[in-house]
Amino acid sequence: MPIYNLLKLHRHTAPDVVAAMADDEQLTYKQLADRVDQLAKGLLASDVQKGDRVVTLAPPSMEFWIGFLAATAIGAIWSGLNPRYRKHEYQVVLDDLQPKVLLVYSPFEGRDYHRELQTILDLDSSGVPHVISFGGMEPHLQRDYAVILRRGESVSDDEYSLARTGVEESDIAAIVYTSGSTGKPKGAMLSHGSMLSCAAVQADWIGSGLEKTIEAWPINHIGALNGVCMSTFFYGGTLIFLKKFLVQDMVEIGEREGVTFIGHNQTTFTMLSEVPGFTVDRMRACKVLIHGGSRVTQQTLQQFKSLDACIASVYAQTESCGHILRTLPDASLEIIANTIGKPYGGVVIRIADPATGKELPSGEVGELQAKFDWVFSGYFNNEEATREAFTDDGFLRTGDLCFIRPDGNVELVDRLKQMFKSGGYNIFPAEIESMLCTHPAVAMAGVISIDDSRFGQVGYAFVSPRKGSAITESELDGYLRQRIANYKVPKTIRIMETLPLLGTGKIDKQTLKDLLDSRS
Repeated sequence: MPIYNLLKLHRHTAPDVVAAMADDEQLTYKQLADRVDQLAKGLLASDVQKGDRVVTLAPPSMEFWIGFLAATAIGAIWSGLNPRYRKHEYQVVLDDLQPKVLLVYSPFEGRDYHRELQTILDLDSSGVPHVISFGGMEPHLQRDYAVILRRGESVSDDEYSLARTGVEESDIAAIVYTSGSTGKPKGAMLSHGSMLSCAAVQADWIGSGLEKTIEAWPINHIGALNGVCMSTFFYGGTLIFLKKFLVQDMVEIGEREGVTFIGHNQTTFTMLSEVPGFTVDRMRACKVLIHGGSRVTQQTLQQFKSLDACIASVYAQTESCGHILRTLPDASLEIIANTIGKPYGGVVIRIADPATGKELPSGEVGELQAKFDWVFSGYFNNEEATREAFTDDGFLRTGDLCFIRPDGNVELVDRLKQMFKSGGYNIFPAEIESMLCTHPAVAMAGVISIDDSRFGQVGYAFVSPRKGSAITESELDGYLRQRIANYKVPKTIRIMETLPLLGTGKIDKQTLKDLLDSRS
């Protein structure tokens, strides 16, 4: 079914349940549906038709969520932009999408996005998108949003109903762009059916954990759109939007509102432990605690064992539309920390040789490949990349190097594109990063490869210490040499007060590479 049908169902069966909260405002499912209808009619009145692209540039906010639901209600295709992007990043995505409408939260954190976009788009030319500012805007920009809502009053209920009934579950609902860290970003197309099917699978095992959750991740990320928003929406829970990713605010809001579903990674777990006055007791309402995107140490997870909560590791990527593997409820801390679990029901996986495509036996490292019903529909305007994303027999090539352990759990080794060869050996940065993070003074670690005249490539490690701790490069070098093979030890270790992060909480390795390039 189309996504709007689920909103219609919640409006009928749970009209007074709080659907969304932000700052001092909250909307019930009935109020949310009314706001979505109002904007959807405004988009129709602005000549947005089925298949047109509607782009939102905004922090996590109710306005973003209303825009997504309104655009998809009438068959338009939604896509999100991160406020942290710069001109070139906006340019690449907008040139590809050619949107009909841009919904812009402006100004925000000192940036006037309405004005910035004017440097990219010739707003006086025909065929360019209509830029509509909303949210924390200046009074003169607020009129833009008010105008489109008033314009929607001219659209009859019959016209609106006709537009909605033309939407099918196979239609594309959203285009989510890959990070582009290894090249030009690609727009993964996600259908209504895929997004709902994946959300249903996630909601099935998370269950009542989805009663209340905080959405503070970038809206252009699959973890935010489907992992948090669509799953909570499918369950009929409450989304609490937090415009700025501040871990201390997340702790305070989570404690006050009784947040039941929490997701972190090693980086944000570390940030959590550094919040003044933080104790696990402040998370007592939590029913499900997940981590993904990187390994987490058993020591990190141990502190949350006192919670009456399911703790799990999950695996997802943009092309999978959300989770496709997770650790089981009875999994040990060792399994949760070191693996991405087992495939969901309906997901078939295999480990294949990246070069030959031949399936490998358990225990051997190769590319994780998966087949399931809610896979993405391909890359927007990129048929060649779409073909390369799948094997001849329809398995998704994840690009992740993994192996299946004797206990049946899958262990993630590294990204295929991040692996490098040094003196003939395969080196996996994730393995070195995980070992560095076992040092009690290390908060975060990122390893990249650099060219070397003797070995071809060698590792270069960036490390930030825990608050109040001190560490030296030589100490870390010795620590690693006692625990991993010498050929894996980075040639250079650099201590930095903080490491650059992506909006998802992962280390921004492209920025680390740029730091080295700027010194050469």
